[in-house]
Amino acid sequence: MKTIAVFTDYSEQSAHAARFALHLAKKIKANVLLYNLFVVAAKKHLQPQLAWAGTSIEDEQNFMQRDNLEVFCSELEDELRLNSFPGAYLPQISYEYCDTEIVDVMTSVIDNKNIAFIVIAAQGEDDIATFIMRENCQKIIDWSTVPVLIVPENTAIHNPEKIAFAANLDANDTDYINMLTGITQQFSPEIMVTHINTDYSQNEYETAENLLIKNISYKVNYGRIYYRSTSTNNIKNGWEWLNKNKKCDLLAMVQQPQFVLKKFFKLASTPHITYHLTIPILIFPAII
Repeated sequence: MKTIAVFTDYSEQSAHAARFALHLAKKIKANVLLYNLFVVAAKKHLQPQLAWAGTSIEDEQNFMQRDNLEVFCSELEDELRLNSFPGAYLPQISYEYCDTEIVDVMTSVIDNKNIAFIVIAAQGEDDIATFIMRENCQKIIDWSTVPVLIVPENTAIHNPEKIAFAANLDANDTDYINMLTGITQQFSPEIMVTHINTDYSQNEYETAENLLIKNISYKVNYGRIYYRSTSTNNIKNGWEWLNKNKKCDLLAMVQQPQFVLKKFFKLASTPHITYHLTIPILIFPAII
């Protein structure tokens, strides 16, 4: 059955992301599978830890992590039953314990063909753009074969009513848009396709826009979708336009090289246009 993988480190941020994932799971009738993973490295202990006789420090930590997963899973199940109407669909919540190394967790996720997407919390004191650029987050995005949803700690838990999709203006845009509608169609959100880039001349930009609009009409079977031009191919001006005109509940985009992401988000981090960096960001793997 369709499953949402949730990475947790038991922090308040990751607990909130798990509840956000549960809300989505109820709506799209998916299950939830918890993984223990510290995306942001925990602070080192200043004093040595003592293990029980006959066990190693590593064994003790493994037992503790497994117990934490089981307890967290039970707490989420109790919350779900308490906050759901009788007869409502209740996602099955389970956990899979493996080594907390990213490569082991991601291998398990990739091998599970039921997983539709991954949910992680934007953690630490950084904004979501800085968090995305962290090495561990980049590994998750780079290695994943399914979309990765990054949830800021203040995200309201409700159905996304308006989604912005940042198109690349290339031949694969409609494939990704169809992937997006496949995930979100149960919410019936308004999907606005737009473009924020600097890689085109004005003539190339207009030609690519017209082709995308045509492809959306012919290749995307979803009624509540439209294209909005930012009237610019400058990233900073595009972010300003998006913030002023079309505030959304979720931003979707395709995985990009790190230098492109840095450029993309850096110019969205000025104080008057940070709105779209306080909402969840869904990143599709560049595998089409």
